[in-house]
Amino acid sequence: MTTHNNEYNAVAKTLHWLLAILICAEWMVGATLDTTSWYWLHFQTGALIFVLVVARIVWKVVAGHPPMDDSLTALNKLGATLGHSVLYLLMLFVPVLGLVLVFTHGEPISLLGIPFPAFVDQPWPHATRHMIKEIHEAGAFGLVMLAIAHGLVAIVHYIRHKSILGRMVPRCIMNLIEKK
Repeated sequence: MTTHNNEYNAVAKTLHWLLAILICAEWMVGATLDTTSWYWLHFQTGALIFVLVVARIVWKVVAGHPPMDDSLTALNKLGATLGHSVLYLLMLFVPVLGLVLVFTHGEPISLLGIPFPAFVDQPWPHATRHMIKEIHEAGAFGLVMLAIAHGLVAIVHYIRHKSILGRMVPRCIMNLIEKK
C-alpha cells in the first residue's frame, strides 16, 4: 500500500466530499425544477453549499494544506492552481447568484432556518431576473463540468503515478483501491 504523507486532513476531506455530493445533487435538482418544482429544496441546498464553501475556504486559510505532489510538473502545478481557483470562484459565484434571485423576488424567505425579510419592495424586472438565472445556470453547468474534469485528472494521475488521489480520498477507500 502506498503511504500518503501529503494527505489533506479529515476536515478538509469531509468538506471536499460533502460539497462534491451536494453540488452534484443540487445541479440535478436545479436541472429538473421545471418538472419537480423543488424550489424550496434548491434554495436551501444552495444556501448550505455557500456556507460550506465559505467554511472550506476559512479552514484552508486556518489549517493550511499539504504541498503539491512531487510527481507534478511545473505546468501541472499551474493547471492545478488555476483549476482549483476557478472551482472555488464558481462554488461561490453560483450560489450567490441563486441567492440574488431568491432575494430579488420581493418576498420574505427562510434559508437554513434563518428568516429573511423581503429585500426589495417589488420583484426585480423579469428580464433582469431571467438574465441572472441564465448566468446562474451556465455557471452551475461550468462548475459541474470542471468538477468532473478535476476528478478525471486525479484518476489519470493516480493511474500514471499512483499518487495524488490518496491526498483527498479517505484512507479506507484508498485501502480498497490499492488492495491487490
